[in-house]
Amino acid sequence: MTRREEIIATLLKEAQRALNERKIEIAKKKFDEVMHISKGSYPWIYFEACFGLVDAFIEEGNYSGAVKCSIRALLDASDEEMFSLGVERLKNVLAIIKKNNKIELLKNRLEVLISQTSANKDLQTFVMALDALTKGNLKEAQLLTRNIRSEKLKEIVESLME
Repeated sequence: MTRREEIIATLLKEAQRALNERKIEIAKKKFDEVMHISKGSYPWIYFEACFGLVDAFIEEGNYSGAVKCSIRALLDASDEEMFSLGVERLKNVLAIIKKNNKIELLKNRLEVLISQTSANKDLQTFVMALDALTKGNLKEAQLLTRNIRSEKLKEIVESLME
């Protein structure tokens, strides 16, 4: 194992331990460090660190942070398998938010993602539909959802409209 890999492994262990002990700020800092060190070189580690940060955001009730970080993980997914797993995780995050009746907390918090997702039109359309939904624009969300090619992303928006 290289020195860099050792640092990443140590940080991941510390981040997970902090999260388990409900030391959310420490966990977030450690996951963020792992993301910074692994981005571009270790796509699966970056991906897992993103979703570790998502878990920390959910623990503290920062649902918009959880969604934004999930989208970030999807944008950097290096292959279809990773993207598909990320979509499933995003689906779970949004299900938690819906179950807790907190969808309204995403209102006016997703616009920044529209420009950030421009490299992936399907993901961008998904974000636009989600943004419309959080603002109560059901008709617009339905129209946008029709343009999403990914059935999994489409199903997420549809499940939130139920």
